[in-house]
Amino acid sequence: SVEFDGPEFDRAYVKFSEGTNKGKTLLIGEGYPKESPVNSSGPQQVLAKIRNEIKAGNPVTWSW
Repeated sequence: SVEFDGPEFDRAYVKFSEGTNKGKTLLIGEGYPKESPVNSSGPQQVLAKIRNEIKAGNPVTWSW
């Protein structure tokens, strides 16, 4: 699973639930993935999509 954290949800942590990394939490690397004007999966675009879902009233679950 992926959990977003920070005052602007600008940090993402991956929690492994199976395999050799089961139980480990990993901060997705600083500066990676790089923001790109031609790629719709950059960090700022992902955050914008999440914010749009929240504004639209769609359920978004956060786990702290």
